[in-house]
Amino acid sequence: MRRDMGAQMAGVMVDERRWYVIEAREGKDFDVCLRLSAAGFDVWRPVDRVRLTERRTVAGVERIIRREVRRPRFGRYLFLRMEASCGRVFAISTAPGVVGFLCYAGGETPAPMPDGLVEFYRNHAPERAEERVEIRAGATVRVVAGPFAGACATVESIDRRGMLIIGVVLFGRVTPVPMEAGYVELLEQGPRPPTKRADKDRTTRRSSAHAH
Repeated sequence: MRRDMGAQMAGVMVDERRWYVIEAREGKDFDVCLRLSAAGFDVWRPVDRVRLTERRTVAGVERIIRREVRRPRFGRYLFLRMEASCGRVFAISTAPGVVGFLCYAGGETPAPMPDGLVEFYRNHAPERAEERVEIRAGATVRVVAGPFAGACATVESIDRRGMLIIGVVLFGRVTPVPMEAGYVELLEQGPRPPTKRADKDRTTRRSSAHAH
């Protein structure tokens, strides 16, 4: 703080931008990235090249088709560097294709990411395990690499690509952080999601209760 004040008094520009995470709607991350970049924002949306092997039957003949696809490394999550003024946060949160910012637990204040985390992600990628360990929401994990190495966290959510959002305690506040499964080890599994049959039974019981 004193160093920043000194720099300001000396007429030196201080970069007060921080990294934040935006959640885009499914399939809209590319469009959101384009619009924010065109507006002059510093957006990071890394893309992985993935090789796929498929078996297809063409004219009665089975063929093996190999192709390469580009997939966003963090799914629908984008990293955005900016000064988080109220007006700017509102404008971005209500833009087409945007769900909102990742915020501190229990609040609506966007949670800044440590610069070291984004720098680590830029220079490293987790190894792709041949057998993926199932991790469910509510699980307790330990971060094994990066600036949070050794920290234990709770998995808040998982998207369909397996991207985790874990709650890490920073400066006494639970901060949601996007984390690839390859950077954590499972300590305690989360509860199993209810089955469709269980959901149907609960709905039936609820309807019966209303009937009485």
